[in-house]
Formats: sequence, structure tokens, C-alpha cells
Amino acid sequence: MSATPSEVSWPALDAVIADARRVGAGTVADALVQAVTTGSTSGEILDNLGHLLRTHRALRAQLLPATQVQWDAVLADVHRAYPGSQVWDWLAALVAKFR
Repeated sequence: MSATPSEVSWPALDAVIADARRVGAGTVADALVQAVTTGSTSGEILDNLGHLLRTHRALRAQLLPATQVQWDAVLADVHRAYPGSQVWDWLAALVAKFR
């Protein structure tokens, strides 16, 4: 996908997409763009973004510190829409910590 970050029109997500491309994670960046551009409802978009951010959580550590803050902001939007997902994210991070 040859999308540019400006196609998303979500500043925090634009920063994450641009930095993901910078570190060579173009496939993840394309998937994030696709989640926004192909979602038919805000719930579907947020659900897809949440899934992608959780699946590729290791990518966050490769991003610039300012972009990590933007990653957290996008995830906070997902948590506002789906409060229960924050518990699952916490548990997944705890399990990953002890692996």
C-alpha cells in the first residue's frame, strides 16, 4: 500500500504510521492505514486499530520517544471506546514481561 500518513487525518496515528515506516515496519503502517480507510464505523476502526497495536506492541519500543507517546494516545482512544480492553492489554503485558 502506498498510502501517506496524511490520508488518515488523525495526528497521533499519523505520527505512529510515519515512524513505523521510518523503522522499516511498512507492513504494520499499511495495516494501520487500511484499518482506518476500510473501517465502516468508528467502532470497527477503533477495534481494528486496537488489535493491530496489541499484536505489534513490540514495535513501540523501536519508535522515537515522542512517537511512543502518540502510540499511547491512540491506544487511549481505543480504551475509551472499549474500557474492558485495557484490562486485557495489562494482562498481556504482564505475561509478556515474565516470558
